[in-house]
Amino acid sequence: MKTILNYFEIKIPNEEKNRALSLILEKQLTYKSSKFTKDFLVLTLNKRQKNRIFSVLSKRNFNVEIREIQGYFSQLLPLKCRWGLYIGALLMMLTLFFSQRVIWRIDIVGNTNASDAEIRSELESAGLHLGTFIPSIDYDVLHNKVLLESNALAWLSVNIQGNVATVLVKEKQKGSAPLQSTYTNVVAKCDGYIESVFIKNGKKMIKIGDVVKKGDILISGIIDSQSQGVKYEHASGEIKAYVNKEINIKIPLNSTVKVYTG
Repeated sequence: MKTILNYFEIKIPNEEKNRALSLILEKQLTYKSSKFTKDFLVLTLNKRQKNRIFSVLSKRNFNVEIREIQGYFSQLLPLKCRWGLYIGALLMMLTLFFSQRVIWRIDIVGNTNASDAEIRSELESAGLHLGTFIPSIDYDVLHNKVLLESNALAWLSVNIQGNVATVLVKEKQKGSAPLQSTYTNVVAKCDGYIESVFIKNGKKMIKIGDVVKKGDILISGIIDSQSQGVKYEHASGEIKAYVNKEINIKIPLNSTVKVYTG
């Protein structure tokens, strides 16, 4: 059995094994393991144990055999000065590790008016680009940031398989109000403190007590289900929030007062 470090085997003939074991027990010597073969008792020891046991047995004229078993570390010793091999192996392992966790390709699907270059630029501003470390992506933050800053997109979803990011988009329809059959989000008109939430369609993105800013998505039109996959809805509902408003009132410095004299 291969181990990392070297170890030793001492073979004691069967006719001497009982006397040898009694002597080892008497001297309170230790060994790693033992096994019996047809002709020998074989003790497995480290270097220190081997020296002590062999010293005791040799003084009593035991007929023993010692064999050193090479470990993996000894086989690497001839390469100890070849640091380039170790550095190259380390770089190769790091390359394999990170190459499986970064994005190498981005595909845009669903756009007709907005160009791929325009959408890629918006994605890059939100933190998604070639070479992005996949575990670091926060998809909710990414989606919200792109939709808030984009003048062309009404909805998007980023799906990653392997090293490929597929970005599904839906563009804004100008000139008419969205129909109930279209995919929309409900966003905040102004900053506020959420007081109540009623969802009719879509996915709730906030809860009572949250503080939201103008443009934050309150109800998302994308429903991601493990059983049905990604489904798109016309998000709708009623969100009430406390908001701050400034009211300016002019109070004149001079006033006219009627005084009745009787």
